[in-house]
Amino acid sequence: MLPRLNIGVITHRTEASYFGTLLKSIHESLKKANANMYVINTFMMYKFNSDLKRQSIFYPLASKNMDGWIVLSQGADDEYLNTILNSDKPVVLINFDPKKYSCNIIQDDSHYGGETITQHLIDHGHTRIAFIGWFELLDMVERFDGYKLALKKNGIPFDDKLVFDTDKDALIESGKITAAKLLQSGTSFSAVFCANDFIAIGTMNTFKEAGLRIPEDVAVIGYDDILYAKSHIPSLSSFHQNIKKLGTTGADTLIGILKGKASTNKTVFIRSDIILRESCGCNKTVEEVPTIENLKTKDTIIKCVEDMLSRNYNLGTELFSMDLGGIKKLLPQVVGDYSWLCFGQFDEDYANNGLLSIEHLSNSKKEDVTPPNLSCPIERFPNPDIIPDLDNIGPDDIVWILPLSTMARNWGAIVYISPFNNASTLFAYDISSTIFNLFGIALDREMASIESSDNLLTLQKTLDTLRETQEQLVQTEKMASLVGVVSGVAHEINTPLGVSLTAASFLEQNSNKIMEQFQSQKLSRKDLQVYLEACIETSKILMSNLQRSSGLVSRFKEIAVNRSNEDKVKINLESFVGNIWALLPPTLSRKNVSISIECPHNLSVSTYPNRLIKIITSLLENSIIHAFPDGRKGNICMEFTSQNNILSITYSDNGSGIEKSYLTKIFDPFFTTKRGHGSIGLGLNIVYNIITQEFGGSISCESQPGSGTVFNITIPLDK
Repeated sequence: MLPRLNIGVITHRTEASYFGTLLKSIHESLKKANANMYVINTFMMYKFNSDLKRQSIFYPLASKNMDGWIVLSQGADDEYLNTILNSDKPVVLINFDPKKYSCNIIQDDSHYGGETITQHLIDHGHTRIAFIGWFELLDMVERFDGYKLALKKNGIPFDDKLVFDTDKDALIESGKITAAKLLQSGTSFSAVFCANDFIAIGTMNTFKEAGLRIPEDVAVIGYDDILYAKSHIPSLSSFHQNIKKLGTTGADTLIGILKGKASTNKTVFIRSDIILRESCGCNKTVEEVPTIENLKTKDTIIKCVEDMLSRNYNLGTELFSMDLGGIKKLLPQVVGDYSWLCFGQFDEDYANNGLLSIEHLSNSKKEDVTPPNLSCPIERFPNPDIIPDLDNIGPDDIVWILPLSTMARNWGAIVYISPFNNASTLFAYDISSTIFNLFGIALDREMASIESSDNLLTLQKTLDTLRETQEQLVQTEKMASLVGVVSGVAHEINTPLGVSLTAASFLEQNSNKIMEQFQSQKLSRKDLQVYLEACIETSKILMSNLQRSSGLVSRFKEIAVNRSNEDKVKINLESFVGNIWALLPPTLSRKNVSISIECPHNLSVSTYPNRLIKIITSLLENSIIHAFPDGRKGNICMEFTSQNNILSITYSDNGSGIEKSYLTKIFDPFFTTKRGHGSIGLGLNIVYNIITQEFGGSISCESQPGSGTVFNITIPLDK
């Protein structure tokens, strides 16, 4: 007997009327072909995608176990699809764009369906027909193209104001929200073509809440003919997408390729029929016959939902109160009916070797039979070494594989063997994924807790350090680089101290020489005179350079603002500023620079006068040295205003301006373009520190070469 084929089916949902029915029909065809079905559910891969991790780690999952692949709409992104298509395994895609991929594609003829629905509404006399769909889905784009074609064939102008994208998804709530936008737009319409039944149901709910009658005021048609279309009030006209035929055709095509009986790279379109009910105006009342089968279906839905809600509630409570070991032990309860269940977790270095370590394994009795120290390459997960029954699973069983991924990390994969749950085709939503989400989030929570505990001491020390430096760092971000400051000080002070050291050494050598001559009675009058002249000259050099060093240290000390020895004084600002000009050093040439002061006569402020003097004199010195070099003529203007307890100072000159690349550096300590010409680059840094630290204000600079410079200063007066 030949070994059974293993067929991998990739989907991002395993329940709800569309995906549930697709999976069920694929499984029925594979059973007839005596093939095993592996379902890889990519929901968590894409739901919790983030920059912290890459989903490509999951692409090789189970690839060595498969003989061929079926990929359902939205099940894989382009990167994942290309990985599969470039392998040596045949691939069949269901509802993908045939223009993008070279493989067998089975597709609903949505273009035909869209045209048929629109034509039916036109036959009812409608010309203002709105379209609501989610344009991220290929089949809905095809239905939209069919909608436009029907309008064109009937000579009805296309109006893009009648087209609305749900943006988020194609579910009931999005239909409600988008229908509300249609009403709010004020655009006139008499009918709506909704790209699926969920959107249509949401749309009708919104219309009814707004007081519109269906179909008297507005006609509505959906697509897919889901179970709820028939029972909705009014009953929903829809296009019966033959989902079952899509699935069986896809499975039969892949089996045919594997057995050499089907051609490759072929696209098959599946056509369906329109189902007319009340919502379009056909007034075809649908009365549900109360058969035993109908009652069983409703009972199945109720029991399944009740079981899922109860299980999710109980497990959710436990998951968020257990440690890592306890969370893993809850795995058997996460999945209901199974014969085997396994959790493979990525090793810490999974990025290099793609290994899954087996963290948990349960048999059909829900007994923990986890083997010690067992690992499995992701491309062969799961294999018979882990789950013995893989080579002999029952015809009704499916191998379900769930990549476990959360926002924080890729954890690994859960695999379990269980039969298909027929009730899953009856749900409007995929509800089983909720508990897996809770499981993944609980793992993240516990790992974060463990890591936090391990690093608590380090974090506390770091926080203590940050608190100590926060006051200075918040408003003087450039001062964070202490190395730069110290280097600047060392650079500036090194020259005068070096000269002083050389002079002192010279003086010491000459003094020793004179002492030797004196002790040996060889000291002449001329030698003494030469020595005394050298002492006087050397002393001048020493005094000059030591004074320069002392000045540099004093300037450096001004970087650290300290107001503890100064009290606030109330001053008349106009009179105070007018007298500052005289405080500039006489060495600065000011005869070619004029200054104007604009200040209200009665503006009085309570401030630290010495600090304000330092700000203004430093700005004036900066202008005279840099804006008007070599005695160049120029104008300086200072404007003072007060509003809402904020003193605003606009200081401007019409000098040479500042290069754009320098603007981000001018407040840095020791930044200067005049090094070697008496400037050490502390003036504007001191101004910045006084304004931001002392006064709690701000300063910014605007300038262009040749167009002058403007400093904008704000100082809170209640500081």
